[in-house]
Amino acid sequence: MRIMRVLRNLFFIALVLAAALWILEFKFDSSGALYKVISGHEVLANDNSPQTLKKLKYLTRSTGLIQANYVVPDRLKPLPMLLGALRGAEGLIPDMMIIPDADEPEDVKLIEVRMGVKTKSFAVEDVDTLFKVNWRLKDIFEFVADNLSNDVKTDEVEYAAINGMLLPLDEHSSFLSPRAYADMMMDTEGRFGGLGIVISSRNGVVTIVSVMEETPAEKAGLRSGDQIVEIGDESAMNMSLTTAVSKMRGEPGTEVTITIERKGWDEPRQMTLVREEIRVKSVTHQNLKDGIGYIKVRNFQEDTVEQVENAIKLLGREGANRGFVLDLRQNSGGLLAQAVELSNLFIPQGTLVITEGDGKKMHQEYEADGSAAQKKTPVVVLIDGGSASAAEIVAGALKNNDRAVVIGNTSFGKGTVQVLYDIEDAALKLTVAQYLIPGKFSIQGVGVVPDVETMPVTVGKRFITMGLLDDRRPRDPKRRLEPFGEVSDVPPAHRFFWLDSDAIEYDDDDDELPPLEDTDKFKQDEVITLGKAIVGAIKGPYGRSKLEQANEAIAKWNEVQDARISQLFAERGVNWSAGPAPSDTNVRVDWSVEPAGPLVGGTEVKLKATAVNLGAQPLHRVHCMTESENGLLDGREFVFGLLEPSIPVEREIDLKIPLDSYNRLDQLRFRLFQQETELPSPSPVAVEVAGVQRPRFAFTVQIQDSGGDGLLNDGEAADVLVDVFNLGPGPASKVLVTIRNSNDSPINIRTGRVKFDQPIPPGGHAQATFKIDVRKVLGVVPAELEVLVLDLKYTEFMSEKVKFDLYQTAIPGQILDSQHWSITTDGAKVLAAADTSAFTLFNLPSGFVLKAIKDLGDFVAVKIGPKRFGFVAKGDGQFVGGETRLSTLPTIVQPSHVQPELDVSFEPIYGATGERPMLKISGKAGFFGHDGEARRKVLVYRGMDKVHFWTRFGATTEAVIDLDTTVPLIEGQNDISVLAVEGKDRSIVRRFSIYVKPWSDSK
Repeated sequence: MRIMRVLRNLFFIALVLAAALWILEFKFDSSGALYKVISGHEVLANDNSPQTLKKLKYLTRSTGLIQANYVVPDRLKPLPMLLGALRGAEGLIPDMMIIPDADEPEDVKLIEVRMGVKTKSFAVEDVDTLFKVNWRLKDIFEFVADNLSNDVKTDEVEYAAINGMLLPLDEHSSFLSPRAYADMMMDTEGRFGGLGIVISSRNGVVTIVSVMEETPAEKAGLRSGDQIVEIGDESAMNMSLTTAVSKMRGEPGTEVTITIERKGWDEPRQMTLVREEIRVKSVTHQNLKDGIGYIKVRNFQEDTVEQVENAIKLLGREGANRGFVLDLRQNSGGLLAQAVELSNLFIPQGTLVITEGDGKKMHQEYEADGSAAQKKTPVVVLIDGGSASAAEIVAGALKNNDRAVVIGNTSFGKGTVQVLYDIEDAALKLTVAQYLIPGKFSIQGVGVVPDVETMPVTVGKRFITMGLLDDRRPRDPKRRLEPFGEVSDVPPAHRFFWLDSDAIEYDDDDDELPPLEDTDKFKQDEVITLGKAIVGAIKGPYGRSKLEQANEAIAKWNEVQDARISQLFAERGVNWSAGPAPSDTNVRVDWSVEPAGPLVGGTEVKLKATAVNLGAQPLHRVHCMTESENGLLDGREFVFGLLEPSIPVEREIDLKIPLDSYNRLDQLRFRLFQQETELPSPSPVAVEVAGVQRPRFAFTVQIQDSGGDGLLNDGEAADVLVDVFNLGPGPASKVLVTIRNSNDSPINIRTGRVKFDQPIPPGGHAQATFKIDVRKVLGVVPAELEVLVLDLKYTEFMSEKVKFDLYQTAIPGQILDSQHWSITTDGAKVLAAADTSAFTLFNLPSGFVLKAIKDLGDFVAVKIGPKRFGFVAKGDGQFVGGETRLSTLPTIVQPSHVQPELDVSFEPIYGATGERPMLKISGKAGFFGHDGEARRKVLVYRGMDKVHFWTRFGATTEAVIDLDTTVPLIEGQNDISVLAVEGKDRSIVRRFSIYVKPWSDSK
């Protein structure tokens, strides 16, 4: 979906700049977590001084724990781990860049570390143990700390370095910051102090999605769709969900006041609720009728099995206990003990799971304890590609003990065990073992294979998907641990397509939000229906061994699905008839695009594929799926259906090339299928995407207050005017402007989002007006509003904080009538407020005449627009009367916040066969937003590796910087990003991506 592209683009920029881009929400995700907790908790106050970074207290403790406990000691490579730590810190520190003297980490002998304009080299040839890694990193981070900017948090640098050090190990070992650790433990415990609501952000408003039963929210009468506009005394407009959650959670028994807007109410209503302990439901249930109960387990927390047992009791009262459908889809895991206990509930005897460390140093078998209360009840288990870890243990135990039929898609394949080691207020999550399901089979990297595989088919307006995306797990091969045990090669007994009619296809031009959906609400899909049919057909507590008992029920279900899919395909001219599958197949697939040439941003194209059956027998249900690192081209389906010998069949897909597309060269691969059997793949092709000219933003913020001095005063209402300028070569398409509080200021935002109806052309201007008011303050209080200008189509954006002082009283003044103000000082400033530190709206020549509105002592308020005023210092002009003619102001004010300019080109350079290809980057970066001292940088990344860096710290005379550098390319996809950064917030990025074949044939 388009919004996901917006988020991915912004998230990348947030990573490389370490900026807090508030329009995004990111929460620590413990996906696939299977862990135990080793406690040794010590709490010390965080110290964000450079001295703290020099100590590396978290990293030192982590190094010792890794050395002693990591599951595969052979993967503990000192130099790659040292480089990983430095790369992690480099990604968080804009002024830092590391330059090793070799491409391969094992060959590195010297590392040059740049901190701004300062450089120091460190020898690492003798670093051959983790303890030496620790000591060498202390040397390096002493240099880093001495040259670190004040706005970089040293504790976050250390966290990033530890996670970088863990990168060469595996994908599930990580370091948890204190906040991430606290969130994880809260999720594990399944309870917290709060109100009992699930929230989302819709158009910048915190909106209630669902209300939990028997909670303060339900008692207060809150409903799904209610909007929370204030939390305590703070406006919730454009507030991040993380902040909103933290403000509403708290100790049970404490109070929180929220202000609610509801459709049908005349005005918002304030409510004070008392927080209670909220127990999160990890289990829900439903009566499927005919004696069958449905139990959904979302994750494995401390009381999950207790909740399952309670669900079984409640279903039993309704007579729905003759069999169960146990749904573990999208269950990312949790506690090992709960997975074992849930398996024990259904399995009377046999092995449940085995945990095993490297070389059998750790070996523990978990056997059924014989207490299985549901040992005779038929069970079907539902899994998919999101079922991981603890969910896979349960599915594997029930399947391999022949206790349940498993339906769905192959699970995630997370077969490792992590231990959480407390390190003061944070934690190291370290992989210490793998687990094996009964039969001593490893699922690491391969997952649990279902007995009945169900592949969802979605048919949208433009696209068809055939349910095979789960086969392509985007796993980093360098971080993947190999299985310890054998891997089962037993295929599914059945494979079926089913029609997923609930899939929603959004149009890129659709600005409407989808209806608010309570995800806790039960919805019976076709897989649940199949599960119910199988449970009802199997007589007794059996799995695959008795699956034939359900053959009639399975066939009836498949007949219905097959007919629905065939009908939809027939409406599109596709013959989806079934038939025999010849063993000898030979299919040629030709691919093209219309119009020919690069795919240009903002245009519509047709992707065409023609299939020819070169064999002698008809082929049935042939379809072809694309694969590419370019998400636009990935997962597209060409459904050919019946292929008669020698008769070409052409299929096409209408595709909109998004405006935010940038220049890239990708490899497009194809996977060809006859029914559900994969055929030899057609040859890949190269696809070029051409970006278009993009906008570049600047803005000015001005207060138009009721007090008339341009300053925010106690208790007054005001308009916030945001003038938006497009300084780029391309038009701004759909521009969204938002404001929000960036601290606990007493500003109430009444309207915080404006979307311009018309595009802003190059050199154009538009104005957004926001309504705010100010609560009572004592003395002068600083406040910040964070302004975001975002083009929803191009995903170009500018986000910056604007500071204001809040005063108790307005500047006293006298309202003027029919008077004019004549400028006497050439170049006099018209300011945004009656304050010498306010920014300049206009510079005016001597003799310029304006209408005077108010005499404010040292300043005169003058009219600069129909509903707008500015301020001129008394010393720069004089009052004039009579019939003096007013001068004409410039049409727009001067921008005060200007995004850097970046104009770059990318040229691949291929040498002789076998030589490493390079990328030449050239162009210019322009900086305009700061006078005098400023931090200015130009950074180039290949992926997340910083490969070029220019900076000036302090007063900078260069307004335009030439960029001319060459970047070595690596095999595979190379994502190149060039950033220009000015000050703390202002930045711009230009991107390029290129796929590189192995060097021997890259030319």
